[in-house]
Amino acid sequence: VPDFRNLKRDFRRSMAAIKFRTPNGQRFDSFALDIESFEVRDVAQRSARLLDLSARIRKAVGRDYPLGAIVISPVATHRIPSGWPGFPYRALANYYDVFLPMGYYSYRTDGATAAFNYTRDTLQLLREDTRNGRLPIHAIGGEAAYTDGAEAKAFVDAVKRFDAIGASLYDFDTSGPEDWAHIERVRVRRTEQALTRQPAQQTPGQERVAPRFFLRILVVYSLTDVVLWTIPPSGARK
Repeated sequence: VPDFRNLKRDFRRSMAAIKFRTPNGQRFDSFALDIESFEVRDVAQRSARLLDLSARIRKAVGRDYPLGAIVISPVATHRIPSGWPGFPYRALANYYDVFLPMGYYSYRTDGATAAFNYTRDTLQLLREDTRNGRLPIHAIGGEAAYTDGAEAKAFVDAVKRFDAIGASLYDFDTSGPEDWAHIERVRVRRTEQALTRQPAQQTPGQERVAPRFFLRILVVYSLTDVVLWTIPPSGARK
């Protein structure tokens, strides 16, 4: 998780993850930056450093490399604006192909109806705040440890109804059979969907998702970092 106190370190760590190769040459197909640190107390400076880091990463990987932004749910930033007022959702859309909002309904709601509404509001507000009604979103719900089967179903129902391209629950280890039974229902529409960054004049179709694309989540822990990756099945990207 970048803390934005040392951008050289944040950039170095991000690029080390992006450039990682296994002994037999395997690599991750995409990278998502976890944006949730409040270490920099000055909000304007924090946002500026976030955008600076995002611009550096995008410049380093090129325009065709898929980048994701793991962001605080706009429901949280709207309800508790003192945490990160003016969170730069719209500006981030210049650098990232897909947004992964941490829509942890279990923090503030209880029950299936509330889980559905929280997820719905997360998706709708994120598209409003980015000024992009077609923004590709992978919804992260949970926490799974505090989610029952009815809430997991409601989460997935909202994901499917409001056109998220994928979904998962945080986290893998605490997701039970009652959660997976519903997460497995998440499927992307068969029609290919272009992942177009802002501004709108970018050539359509540069980032594409194959039919039946399903975002898989792998969380890699180290002593100082948590990195969340979105990994398409082998051969899925065109």
